[in-house]
Parts: sequence; C-alpha cells; structure tokens
Amino acid sequence: MKSYLFSGRSFKLACLSFALFISPIAAETLQGGGEIYEINCQGCHMADGKGDKGAGVYPALANNVKLSSVSTTMEIVTNGLNGMPSFREYLTDEEILEVVNYIRVSFGNSFKDVAQLTDIPKN
Repeated sequence: MKSYLFSGRSFKLACLSFALFISPIAAETLQGGGEIYEINCQGCHMADGKGDKGAGVYPALANNVKLSSVSTTMEIVTNGLNGMPSFREYLTDEEILEVVNYIRVSFGNSFKDVAQLTDIPKN
C-alpha cells in the first residue's frame, strides 16, 4: 500500500489550514463548505472548479472575478440563475454561507471579505 504525506482528507485539511493564512474564515467553515461543494456543486462545476462545457454550460468558479461580489454570489447560490437551480430549499442559510465563503477562497480565488448570514437574500 502506498503512503502519501498528503492524501485524501489530510490533503484537504492541509489546504484548508493554508487558507487561514490568506483568509479570516475559520477552518471548520471552509471544511464544511468544501463538503457542501462536493455534494451539491461539484457535479456541474467539477472538482477543480473549472466548470464543464459538455452536456451544458457550467461556468468555471476557478479564478472567477464575478465571485468578488458577496451579494451577487449569495443571490445566485440562493435563488439560482439561468440553468443553475436555487439552493434555498435544499440548503440551510448556514450551509449556503459556508459554500459561498468556500468558493470565494478556493480554486484560485482569494477574496478577503467574508459573507455573513445577513448577506443572504430574503426573497
């Protein structure tokens, strides 16, 4: 059996720990956001956040300047846009917050402002 210094879950935790140096978001929030992303978003936006052009157009989240706006990102995740479904009925407000904060500091993104529960659209 091969042994790797960083593999699987330990690699993710190492990356999340590194993220603490570039973002004020707690490691637990990033880990939770990563798990929510894997379950709900990865199928379309891919594990690397680069999106997919196959069966439909799934935009890249990697290095995406459109994610710089907390309010726009929250609006899209909460209420959906074009082919993307609304996650309001599938995720709690806390889970939406976690996944938004996760994608804004992952995949080459490094936006410093942190989304808050008050940023979630109420409509």
